[in-house]
Amino acid sequence: MRGSSLYSIILPSTYAFSTTTRGSYRVRFSQTSGNLSALKLPDIPNFNNPRPPDDNNDGLLNDDEIGSLVSRAKSVLASDLGVNDPNLLSADFVWVGPGDDRVLSKDDYLAAGKFFDLRAAFPDLDYRAHDFRLDEDDPMTIRLTARTVGTMRGELRLRKEVLPPNGKRMVCPPEAISITFDQTTGKVLKLCSGFTLDRLVGNTKGLCGVKGAAVIAGSPPSEWEIYPPSTVVTRFFGRTVRQVEEPEGFLAPFPETVMIQLAKGVIAADNGASDPDLLAPTFTFCGPIVGPLDKETFVKAFGNFKLKDAFPDLESGFTNFRVDPYDPYRVWVDAKGSGTNTGSFIGKEPTGIRYEGPPEAASFTFDDDGFCTRLTAGAVMDPTQGNTGGLGGAFGIAYAIGAPFPAWAARPFPQILTRLQKQILQPITKIGVDDYLKTKTPQAAISTLPSVGKKFQPEPPAKLPKLSSKINFPKISSPPIESAVSIKEAPPAAASKVNPTTEKSPAVKISLPSINLPKINAADDQKKQAAGEAKQKKAAQIAAVEEKKVAAAEAKKQKLLEIEEAKTRKAEEKRAAEEARKLAQERAAAEQATKRAEVEEARKQMKEQTAAEQAAKRAEAAEAKRLAAAEAKAKREAAAKASKAEQTVKAASPGATISLFSFGQKSTSDEQSTKPAPKTKMAPRGVPTISKWRKNRDGSISGFISG
Repeated sequence: MRGSSLYSIILPSTYAFSTTTRGSYRVRFSQTSGNLSALKLPDIPNFNNPRPPDDNNDGLLNDDEIGSLVSRAKSVLASDLGVNDPNLLSADFVWVGPGDDRVLSKDDYLAAGKFFDLRAAFPDLDYRAHDFRLDEDDPMTIRLTARTVGTMRGELRLRKEVLPPNGKRMVCPPEAISITFDQTTGKVLKLCSGFTLDRLVGNTKGLCGVKGAAVIAGSPPSEWEIYPPSTVVTRFFGRTVRQVEEPEGFLAPFPETVMIQLAKGVIAADNGASDPDLLAPTFTFCGPIVGPLDKETFVKAFGNFKLKDAFPDLESGFTNFRVDPYDPYRVWVDAKGSGTNTGSFIGKEPTGIRYEGPPEAASFTFDDDGFCTRLTAGAVMDPTQGNTGGLGGAFGIAYAIGAPFPAWAARPFPQILTRLQKQILQPITKIGVDDYLKTKTPQAAISTLPSVGKKFQPEPPAKLPKLSSKINFPKISSPPIESAVSIKEAPPAAASKVNPTTEKSPAVKISLPSINLPKINAADDQKKQAAGEAKQKKAAQIAAVEEKKVAAAEAKKQKLLEIEEAKTRKAEEKRAAEEARKLAQERAAAEQATKRAEVEEARKQMKEQTAAEQAAKRAEAAEAKRLAAAEAKAKREAAAKASKAEQTVKAASPGATISLFSFGQKSTSDEQSTKPAPKTKMAPRGVPTISKWRKNRDGSISGFISG
């Protein structure tokens, strides 16, 4: 699209480019109103291969020039972010880092870089830069991600000490770096570095740059310098947060397009708050200040924000979806939200203030089954943009609408002191709390353009001088063209309190001209025919656009019908599942009642059987006891008789006659055994007698039996 034509529009794309004698524009065609609106683009030179002025050069950012910016950014990285080559930095250069409201000028930045000299402490320092991308709103800004690594083989100089080498390996977390170039000179105007995207990755306690190196050297900075006081107290009394172990392999579970669609699905479900089934049971959320939070806590907390109710026109501005090359299970995305507070937010009444967020980074990590296991958000990449006071996430939104969280819960202690000092000195210095972003950097060259896919609302136009009604086309002789084109430039937007250095390009409105050609002779038939063919081609293009519009509308309608059918089907399935669940519960209750009755009956029978067995056992025991008693009695009686017989024998005098028939039995002679033995008498005839008997040693009796 090079040339000096009055206007040139590419359809059916939503955004196209227009070239006039006054410069280049990015044009947006509204399918609703049919209006054309445009923002002026800056002229972007090719820094590596400068071109001489060319009438056909429209100053648009082509692939070569984008590559030139990326190449320029890599040169800045190769010089350790400009420390080793100050010529890469503009005279108005500023450095912006995290944790403090101060910015460093070129001289201060170079002095600090040479003082700390990370390259001397880590000779093999490698930024591992990737994801080079052009900022959607600033064509002169390149953003990239770094995962810096290095081995400490030299001394590390800090402000108050010099630490010896220890040979430890430093692995920093993902770090956001933004480089803004001067459109004219190609030098760096602004550098934002040190912004951690995920503090649970690496071995530097979530820190980058000099602070991360200090952790590896054994002298980590105080947490009061990094986190808000409330977070420091919570971390002190809470459990130690473990760092995340990244996968060793570099093979993603799904193709890149599928991974990105999974991330978009989680975003569409309010980060999983409206559909928690998308989140894994082990899901965690982690922000720069908050977290890690488990699934239940996150869903409850994020659902309470109700962002769509508080900001009906909320635009998240998601761009640059990409898979992390060092963690293929993770998808990164840039975001730059905006919206007007017309509803209640975190219990605060609506203020009507518009929220303009800074560029932030978010990430979604998935498992092999496609469930989201981790979500990080709120990582600010450039705090100088927006009206959130440099804060991201809910903290930034609350600050922007005039209902900020307490400073002790949102900012580190040094930043609180700096802002308090500015607030106290404001009557003298006339510098507000957020006016620290003001620099002498000529930011007028940096245009702010609407992101593709972001709702664009042109501002009311103001008058500009009309363009010349006669345009000489190069290399083609043509009659003068009378044009009714008028381009009106909008007044510059009011500067944001937080970012007065960034000026939005004027919005212009272009109305399609009516061209009245003068009479032409036969020599111009060929030109006329070519113009007719061009007109037909353009009409065909417009017809194709209309067809695509109709097809898109039909597709959208069909999609809505499918969504409604899916909702109805899901509701029916849910109702059927509920009925089946109730029926299963009733069946289970009946089965349990039957089982309980059977168990009770079996228990009763067992009890009766046990009682009968116990009664039988008692009867048997009683009978056995009786028999044992009788047997014992018989034994006692027999023993008594034997004892008495023995006593009788012992008591009898030697030679006495003993009746064998009454031996061992109770008799009159037994009772009188203790009496002196009477004179022996002869036994009657027929009764046997023993005579001349004697008691042997073994207790036996021997004698003569007669009769």
